[in-house]
Amino acid sequence: MRNVKKKWLIFSLLIIFLLLNSLSASAVSDLEKEVAKNNLEKYSKEYGWLELKPKIQKRVYKVFDSLAVNAEKDASDLDFKLYIADTKKINAVYLGNGYLVLYKGLIDDLENNNQLAAVLAHELGHGVNDDIQDSIDLIQGIKLGTVLIDLAKDGKVNQKKPDFITALSMQLLQKGYSRKQEREADKYSVFLTKESGYNPQGTIGLMKVLQKKSTGGNSKLLEIFSDHPNTDNRIDYLSNLVNKIESAEKLYYSPISTARRLTKGLLTDDINMMYSTYSQRVQNKISLDEFKRRKDLQKIRKRISKMKKEYKIGYSIEIRNQVEGTARVAISYLNTNVKKVEIKELKKDENEIKKKMKFDDNKIIISLAIDLIKERYGWKVIKGPVIY
Repeated sequence: MRNVKKKWLIFSLLIIFLLLNSLSASAVSDLEKEVAKNNLEKYSKEYGWLELKPKIQKRVYKVFDSLAVNAEKDASDLDFKLYIADTKKINAVYLGNGYLVLYKGLIDDLENNNQLAAVLAHELGHGVNDDIQDSIDLIQGIKLGTVLIDLAKDGKVNQKKPDFITALSMQLLQKGYSRKQEREADKYSVFLTKESGYNPQGTIGLMKVLQKKSTGGNSKLLEIFSDHPNTDNRIDYLSNLVNKIESAEKLYYSPISTARRLTKGLLTDDINMMYSTYSQRVQNKISLDEFKRRKDLQKIRKRISKMKKEYKIGYSIEIRNQVEGTARVAISYLNTNVKKVEIKELKKDENEIKKKMKFDDNKIIISLAIDLIKERYGWKVIKGPVIY
């Protein structure tokens, strides 16, 4: 009978174990709140919270607030809060439930707001990526697994184990984040700093500051190296990522890029593609149906549709004027019909016929002009197209 009860209890705990690993985010979030609260109290007792000098306080929280506003769009269930630890140690940490701790020692060593933004964006990335929750899930599984092992030994749960929340909190602090989680947080920091108006080069500058500190001064203060990846590796992949973003921005977020999308939309009569290029669409000032009914646009669409029946159409795009976030772009639709002339050439070394193509000059059929403005989400059309 005892064996039956024992097996039934083990089976029940196993079911609980499986359920814990499939709980909804909100259920795990309750546990994360308790863990985060526990660790926040621990940091408060160990270091205490610091009120910075007014000018520095204002600067730090201005940067934090601008980042947090955008990060909360990616994690709507979190309300990010920043605490300054009164210590000369150099570190920053995300504790869960939106709590960030930034050490005074790190603030003192940062050279500019871009580097400050990089630190904060990295820790915000841990929140957005649910890294604490993932770690809790992992440790929960290990801990409950231990209970099952103890039970299998003597038929009863070991009641002498420390408080679950306290033990879990300590394990999270000791475990830290995985290298994969750190890298994903680094990646997010590049995108978040860029989106929030800071130079993502600050992520690289931050690594160089930490690297410099690691080769001189008091290494005991560099607590950040105990739970973060090697700075050399981080500089390499961050540099690569920043360069890709900057190249992509030049390619995709330029007046030419937006004009090209509109041009293709007109050529294929794709109304959604056209609509996506307009500022009024982003600002919700014009609906798709209203956009379709624009008489000037209807006139141009009909003309291009007629042209397509007569010619093989191509296009060229040229910036005519660009000053401080505004641009005028000329779009020319061209007749690319060609006359093919075969020219036979007999090579000296082999009996082979080579065909060459000779093309007529392209001729402009219609020219359009559009005015654009640079907004938060790139260049958008504010006027046009008009025929000229």
